[in-house]
Amino acid sequence: PATEGAYDRTYNGGIRDGFVAKVSREGVLLFWTYIGGDREERLYDVSVNAEGNILVCGSTDVTGDRRFPTKNPVQGFGGQYDAFLAILDPGGSSLLFATTFGGGEFDEVYALTLNGPGGSVAIGGTTGSTNLSVSPEAVQPAKVNNNTAVGFLALIDTAASKVVYSTYLGGFNCC
Repeated sequence: PATEGAYDRTYNGGIRDGFVAKVSREGVLLFWTYIGGDREERLYDVSVNAEGNILVCGSTDVTGDRRFPTKNPVQGFGGQYDAFLAILDPGGSSLLFATTFGGGEFDEVYALTLNGPGGSVAIGGTTGSTNLSVSPEAVQPAKVNNNTAVGFLALIDTAASKVVYSTYLGGFNCC
């Protein structure tokens, strides 16, 4: 049950929606909001920045009619499952930033970390995509094994809505 004034008070359908909740030290529910589209979302990591904004990451099935909500995205939708990074305001009432990230196959973000002031966020996960947008100076510019997932790392500047750096990581005979 989402709370009054929450960003998204409605279950969006599909297999599952993600949700974000904030509870006081006394155990009082401050807010609870859904986040997602009409298919399936999985939230894997959460963090809070210096301003109190709440960052979440995970994966979303983008094949539905009402896709995962984006705001100032760094790229459009890619494959069936895209990784995502989203930022909610401290009260859970507004989506400040949300983007998908990935290529033409499945992509998931399992972890995020704040990269100092200014809105840069490092994300890491796995991809089955051979067409991930990688940086010219990428440590590993290509996916080396086409049959399984490999890791990826990306640095996203959320203030400027751009990918600062991205690379594949791992796989058979990668480095």
